[in-house]
This record gives sequence, structure tokens and C-alpha cells, in this order.
Amino acid sequence: MAALGLLLSTAYLLSLSGRMAIPREKLSDLIFAAAISGFAGGKLFYVLTYWRDLGPDFAGKIKTILVTLPYGFVFYGGFLCAALTVFIWVRRQRLEFLMLADYFAPALALGHVFGRLGCFFAGCCHGRPTGSFLGVTFSSPQAMVNPACLGIPIHPTQLYEAAGNFMIFLALNAFVNKRTVSGRAPAGIVFAAYIFLYSVLRFIIEFYRGDDRGVFHLGLSPAQGLSAILAVSSVVLALALLNNSGRATRA
Repeated sequence: MAALGLLLSTAYLLSLSGRMAIPREKLSDLIFAAAISGFAGGKLFYVLTYWRDLGPDFAGKIKTILVTLPYGFVFYGGFLCAALTVFIWVRRQRLEFLMLADYFAPALALGHVFGRLGCFFAGCCHGRPTGSFLGVTFSSPQAMVNPACLGIPIHPTQLYEAAGNFMIFLALNAFVNKRTVSGRAPAGIVFAAYIFLYSVLRFIIEFYRGDDRGVFHLGLSPAQGLSAILAVSSVVLALALLNNSGRATRA
């Protein structure tokens, strides 16, 4: 499902390559590099977040990392590493990072939809027990669900996030098309909107998660803490972009 999400996101970006003024070959190389660094960053952050639970000693932890290499990722780690890769590539190509980031934002939300559907099919990233009609029950011991949650209704948080990401994709796709046509909104504003919207979505969904959330600080999971930081940062970025755009217009 992650591969399907990457494929559809790539197709989406390639369809917009003309607007980005980038040859399709170069854009394909950039997407590939961002995807590889994203998966690597997601795995790295997973290891850092759950290091204490990976094994009793260093050798055991390394063995666990190798065995679980195909799964076990932290989205924010992948997002930050992929964004850094795109930034470095864009600087070397002497292109505008914020302009490209605006186009990558809807594609990222679209790909994330299928990634979360994959989580649902596997049973990972699941929710806590619930009596709601929305609850789903995992019964197979092969599912990556906490054994304590097998056989009882739990929140399908993967589907909540997939639906939220799809709505974010629709909104950002409309936003980026309007910005491109009107030319009034500053470059980077769509990217800032994506960071804010996803951070809020993730912060809320974390309350319903039932899997291991890492070490809590001030009552917040690591993902919630990072979501709060990114949400505030996105607001600061948006205000700075709008302020600079206003100055340029007055000038």
C-alpha cells in the first residue's frame, strides 16, 4: 500500500511538472531520492523512539531492527528527512524550495492515505478499545495488534487518519491550483497549510491510539509534542510569508 501511495503521488507530481518548470526526468530523480530518504528517516526515528523496547542488549536490538526492517516507521521522521533531501537538492539545482514544496504537499497527503490503509490491513498503528459503532475487531494473531486488544472492538485510527489525509489532499490540491492560477498567494503557503492541517489531525488522533506511543512528556506522546511544535512553526511560517508578500506588493 505504501508503494501504491508512492506510485500515485509520483503520477500526481509528474502531471504537474510543467507548472514546476522542471524536466520530468529530474523530477523523477527528486521523487526517488525523497522517497528513499523518507523511508530511511522513518525507520531511524522508529529506532530512536522505541530503542529501549527493541531488545535486552545492543546485539538484541540490532537483530530486532534487521528483522523488522520492512515495517516499523515513524511518519514525522520520514517527513523531516524527505523535506531535508528536497531542500538540499533544490538548492543545488538553484530552484525555489517553497514553490516545489507547495506541489509536494498535496502529493504527500495523497500518498499518506494509502500508507495508513496499509497500516489498517496489517493491524499496526491501531486505536484503543471502544464501544462506538465505529469500532473494528482484529482476531488474527498474525495482526500487528497489541495482544490485549485482539478480539475486542478498537478505534480504527488508521482509517481516521486515512480519511483525514484524503480531505487534506483535496483541500491542498484545490488551494495549489487556485494559487497557481491567481498568483496572489505567496510560495510556501500551501506547504505551511499542509504542516498545520496534518499536525492538528495527528495531535487529535493520538488520543485514540492504543498501540505503544513511546515515552510521554507533560501528558503528551512524542508524536503529539512534535505535532504541537510543527503546528506552531507552520503558523509562524505562514505569517512570515504573508507579511513578506504584503511588503512586496506595497513596494
